[in-house]
Amino acid sequence: MHDLRSALRTLTRRPGFSLAIILTLALGIGANTGLFSFVYGILLRPLPYERPDRLVLVEAERTVSGVREPVRSYFPLKDLDVFRRVGSFESVAFYATDQGVVSADGRTEAVEFATVSDSFFSTMRGELRLGRGLGRSDDAAPSLVISERLWRRAFGASPDVIGRAVILNSSRGDGTQRAAWRRLPFTIVGVAHRSFQFPAPKTDAWTPAGFVRTLSPRCCSFSPIARLKDRVGVARSSTEGSTLTQELTAADPGYNGLRTRVVGLRDSLVRTVRSTLLVLFAAVALVLCVTCANAMNLLIARNTGRAREMAVRLALGASRRQLIVQSVIETGLLATIGGTAGIILAMGMVETLRRVKPEEIPRLDAVHVDVTVLVFTFATVALTTILTGVLPALQSTRAEALRVGGAGASQSAAGTRIRRALTIGELAVSVVLLVGSLLLGRSLVRLLHTDLGVEVDHAVAASMSLSLNRDLSSAQQIDVVNRVLDDVQTFPGVRAVGIGTVLPPAESRIVLTLRGNQGLSYQAAAIPATPGYFPALGIRLLRGRLFTDGDGANHPPVMVMSADTARHFFGEGDPLGRTLSLPVFKDGATRNAEMTLVGVIAEVKYSGLERQADNAIFRPFAQQPWPNVYLIARTGGDTSALTSSLQRRIAQVDPADSETAYFRVQRNNMDDSDALAVTGALRRAARTRPARTIAAPTTTRTVASLSDRPDRFRAWT
Repeated sequence: MHDLRSALRTLTRRPGFSLAIILTLALGIGANTGLFSFVYGILLRPLPYERPDRLVLVEAERTVSGVREPVRSYFPLKDLDVFRRVGSFESVAFYATDQGVVSADGRTEAVEFATVSDSFFSTMRGELRLGRGLGRSDDAAPSLVISERLWRRAFGASPDVIGRAVILNSSRGDGTQRAAWRRLPFTIVGVAHRSFQFPAPKTDAWTPAGFVRTLSPRCCSFSPIARLKDRVGVARSSTEGSTLTQELTAADPGYNGLRTRVVGLRDSLVRTVRSTLLVLFAAVALVLCVTCANAMNLLIARNTGRAREMAVRLALGASRRQLIVQSVIETGLLATIGGTAGIILAMGMVETLRRVKPEEIPRLDAVHVDVTVLVFTFATVALTTILTGVLPALQSTRAEALRVGGAGASQSAAGTRIRRALTIGELAVSVVLLVGSLLLGRSLVRLLHTDLGVEVDHAVAASMSLSLNRDLSSAQQIDVVNRVLDDVQTFPGVRAVGIGTVLPPAESRIVLTLRGNQGLSYQAAAIPATPGYFPALGIRLLRGRLFTDGDGANHPPVMVMSADTARHFFGEGDPLGRTLSLPVFKDGATRNAEMTLVGVIAEVKYSGLERQADNAIFRPFAQQPWPNVYLIARTGGDTSALTSSLQRRIAQVDPADSETAYFRVQRNNMDDSDALAVTGALRRAARTRPARTIAAPTTTRTVASLSDRPDRFRAWT
């Protein structure tokens, strides 16, 4: 205690010096504590399931000609038995994602939900707040497990929620199938704990696949998740992938070329951010090295000025060991205060990012400053004390360092060398960090100046879902869209307004996979759009014309292609006037139609900023309506007024629509999951490309079939 009181008196005599050391160390320790919170929470903290290291995903893909990257493959429910025969799996389940609306007691909630096989909850083994998970008996009944988030939001955390009936309206299937969903209330049988966030963090409900298939026979394109047997590793289970592929191919030749791999669940969830987090953690570790070196320089400079004091204390009988201990205690006190300030700084970093909730960062709910993080901070403070305190103490108590002159002390040659070495080290590390920052900044600038094929200035967008809680025929969808466009067009300053099914640079909601006579498969984005879609986004016309109001349901089918798509289909000659047989989906019926190419536009990025532009085929919305769309409006000035009034005005187009949640309009900054832009936020979108998908193959040569995956279809020509 005497040494501690003495250290406090020494530090308070020079508050400016002490504050400089504390702030320097707080920056280094706080940055390391904050980044460690994210590294531990996202990369190291166990998943909230029983023995989570046993959970694996089976990922499948195959190469499709005409597509730049491998296409992700999914499986029909009947293939679950094939996966169950894999020897390394203790259990396996299928899951598929969907969107819809839950209605109860006159209230509606837009939700993301999952359709899962009977073994899903027994495979995951996650915690439930109330009730039970879905099982084999639920395949014959409309059962539902809801999330704790939905339980609190829609049911007030009532313990009597088990057994209550709710209406779940899916976006999957045609109008007849969605009407069937609403005629069969689902019974809530369980409430999942808030930590249960699979297959997605926003999943709010889980339905039984066996029963859902009675409502939507084409449901669904599933992904497998499995639990490994004891003493079976991922490597061993991966070796059985070839056997699995052979069995699938033997049962269905459509699986030819399929490749499978087994990936740990946690590895799959965090692989998009792992390298980024580790690089950032290494960078802040270097920052800590710089702060320690800076603190050491300051301490050596201070100790040089205290040489007379040290010499007097030695002359009075103090040992060198006592002086070193005293100096280290002073440094430790500074590091402790700096570490405490660093913890406060780290907590602020964590809380800020948790409030922002960026979609691209997984497991953000697992990030917090807890005991493990505090232990790391304590170790960092101890290491900082050793690094910054011991060397200055040893140097300042050497005999040659205590030369006392008439006016004070002079620094020894050894001390000068140490300070020079520290300065050179600081400079070297700082240069490394500066170069890395400049390279990152240059990459960011190049990313921000990437040509999307659209003009993002003065553009506002909103997401609209026309049939989440009510069914519309194709004609009704077209009528609603036209009324909305006519109304928004009257807004002051609106120069162009249009509707389309996708907003770049997000991946198209509809993907066509075409097969020619030679077995050549080709994939392109299919985008229904109104005539105003192109000028609203500033898409450039290269030749021909864009859609007009005359391209209605009674007009011969037409299409517009990107230049690269036209070259793929029609070669290097003039493609205008060429035709292509493509499917048309209306009111649950599918037919093929010969479509004439009337225009060629510049390439538009629909798969992320860093990728080459996707091939795209545009259709008039009046000839191919679709229930999930984006409205884009371009103004001549400030967009804030339009942004604030857009949702209100859309709901006012038809008061009945607002009362029945007929419109589900959202406004957000553009992100990877929603691709919803407000004002100039388009360029902040989709830094990683979503996986391409293709539905489970079929041996039947159909002209066009609706995909099991929502908002996707495949066509065979």
